[in-house]
Amino acid sequence: MLALLEVIDRDGRVRQTVPVMAWPLRLGRAIDNDVVLDDPHLAPHHAQIEPDAQGLPEVLALPGVNGLQRGKRRIPPGQRLALAGPDRQFVAGQTRLRLRLPGDTLDPERPLGPSGGHRATLAFALAFWLWSLFGQWVQQDPGAKAAEWLPSLLGVPLAVLLWTVMWTLVSKLFQHRLDFWPHLGVAARGLVAIELLLLVLPWASALSGWALPSRLAGGVPMGVGAAMLVAHARIVRPHLQRAIAMVVLVVFTLGTAVTMALNQQRLDRWFDELYTSLLPPPSLLWAPRVSPEDFVAGSRQLLPRLEAEVRQAEAERREVGDEEDD
Repeated sequence: MLALLEVIDRDGRVRQTVPVMAWPLRLGRAIDNDVVLDDPHLAPHHAQIEPDAQGLPEVLALPGVNGLQRGKRRIPPGQRLALAGPDRQFVAGQTRLRLRLPGDTLDPERPLGPSGGHRATLAFALAFWLWSLFGQWVQQDPGAKAAEWLPSLLGVPLAVLLWTVMWTLVSKLFQHRLDFWPHLGVAARGLVAIELLLLVLPWASALSGWALPSRLAGGVPMGVGAAMLVAHARIVRPHLQRAIAMVVLVVFTLGTAVTMALNQQRLDRWFDELYTSLLPPPSLLWAPRVSPEDFVAGSRQLLPRLEAEVRQAEAERREVGDEEDD
């Protein structure tokens, strides 16, 4: 066998393989071709693959309308395309084809995944559930009704399960397999990461005296959520993971910019949070101590700005009142 021609479907799986026993190899819609393809965008005799003078394979676009394409490059009828490099793919009509030679290097064998009890995934999922119950217990008033526990007791695991099942069905659609455990692992680890960051960042801000970590906590759910979407998409469409990551990054950047702009317009600051409500024990503080006198002196510097904002608010209120009177 001289080579192997593969017909690849839209999700990257090989739909058809044709052993190449002799050159040239002709392909098109006519039944006298070596490879008959059912594609209305192909000519009866669309292309021909054969070695060049150096023995390297190349494909010739035969007379027709659509020609060939490789990446963004279009090869019109009558021109040749060298099938060089490790990935000898090209598109004829709407059919993606790949030529493999005997000496090609194969990708490493992929593991089937853990065959055990998926302990790590279950541990992350259980940790998130227990943390949700702990948060509910902290916020719960004494003597609260048992029904108030239902959102954390049943709603949280049900929401995670539905999210995982949805992505599992998407994997079935594109990868023809049910990747339940990988998607559950992404969801459980992402949710635990959100809770940890929401706990660590305010503490770091309170202990160090730096405002930025606490203010960044407001964007943690959206940031980790974007990373989770990329991880889910990587399982569903592994060959498009770079493109998907770029799209998610652009959307996340635009969303963050719009949110900060709206905050600046409504609140006159970039971040939602004005101050952190977390007060750790004084013995744990990393930041240098500030005397009461210095604190009061620093607070006085805010007075001119606060008075200006009060005057502006009063002026806007009077303007709105005048418009209503008119």
